[in-house]
Amino acid sequence: MKGFEALRLLKDRLKGDEFLVSCNGTISREVYAIAGSPRNFTMLGSMGLATSIALGLAISQPKRRVIAIVGDGNMLMGLGSLATIGYVKPENLSVIVLDNRVYATTGNQETASEAVQFDLLAKAADFRLVRRANDEEGLGEALDDVLNGRGPCLLAIRIELGKMGADLVPLSPPEVARRVMSCAR
Repeated sequence: MKGFEALRLLKDRLKGDEFLVSCNGTISREVYAIAGSPRNFTMLGSMGLATSIALGLAISQPKRRVIAIVGDGNMLMGLGSLATIGYVKPENLSVIVLDNRVYATTGNQETASEAVQFDLLAKAADFRLVRRANDEEGLGEALDDVLNGRGPCLLAIRIELGKMGADLVPLSPPEVARRVMSCAR
């Protein structure tokens, strides 16, 4: 299963009032193309910070589900955020890691994710709910768990290389911020 296929399954399970925070690069372009919404904070830079931004949004919007969607490279660059999320324990925060074992946006350079199990890191950081999916068959149930469970939740998904060829996000960083802030009132 490719990342955009997992994102389509995710979109089909959304209730419609969630905030999505997607990491920079391919994932933000695909999230924008598949599930574009003013409630989406599509990163256009700042690699490794999507989970930290999602944590801040979850704290400020405790009645709304916040979902961080990151790649393995982004998660590796922001590993410290897992400890903070586990400590703060926002009940409305879910983290989804799409792990293709490369930095896909910059040319498929290998990441260290082969040696890292994001689900075990989340358990060590005291996340309340942790799941792993290695194929489409197990993904549906795992998505339901992390989208409806008491957070913090993390779902690590092994995906294959492959992009859907989504266009660049046609918004500037200030426009992205203004759109999300207008929904957070």
